[in-house]
Amino acid sequence: MKLSWTHCLAVMLLGLSTNTWACQHLIIGFDVGANVFSLEKTVSLDQPSGTPTVDTFQQSSPGVAGALEIGCNHQIGNFGIDIMWVGMLANSETRYTIHNWQDNGIAAGAKERLRGSWGFVIDPGYYVTKETKAYIRLGYTRGNFTAKPLYGSAADVGLSQSVDEWLNGYTVGAGINTEICDRTYMKFEYTFNHYQTVTRSAVEPHTTRLVTVHFHPIAHLIWVGFSRRFEI
Repeated sequence: MKLSWTHCLAVMLLGLSTNTWACQHLIIGFDVGANVFSLEKTVSLDQPSGTPTVDTFQQSSPGVAGALEIGCNHQIGNFGIDIMWVGMLANSETRYTIHNWQDNGIAAGAKERLRGSWGFVIDPGYYVTKETKAYIRLGYTRGNFTAKPLYGSAADVGLSQSVDEWLNGYTVGAGINTEICDRTYMKFEYTFNHYQTVTRSAVEPHTTRLVTVHFHPIAHLIWVGFSRRFEI
């Protein structure tokens, strides 16, 4: 059986956290942050001639987020690595309008919302001082998205009804984590979440033409977090 890259990443993280090295501390952390949720949309409208009309545009909106992190760490000299499960709740949505320029100005609107995500990350880094580590973040994320038509024909935004779905993606980022008192740490972090492309299609009831919308969701997040380490 051939495994997907997400399955391979999960197996690798599980192996790292169990047999291949010993966890030195249990880490429990809480993060709060701001994010910008962005959607790039490519809209294809089939024409009677068979040649589709295509339009591409991007919409972004700010929001807030909170996260829980649970994991463990290992340190050798000045090098350290954390392996974490991350669960995030977000309140980020973007609203957009699709204008069918050949339908006498008829427009339709919808909103896409990022509600939260979960995933696994690894944070390899280097201790620039005894208390402070600079690190990069790499991992897998699975985000929950909803889509809802707001006005006009739902088919004009590629929807036949409201949608609630989970999308796979990857996380990359970097940060600084420093000990502020005994086994209590504070961090500043930036992460970039990129999710898989979504394709939605629906038939316009008044023209029987097919409207196809391709979504490319991404999120930029700035975090401030606190964590506590417990010896294992």
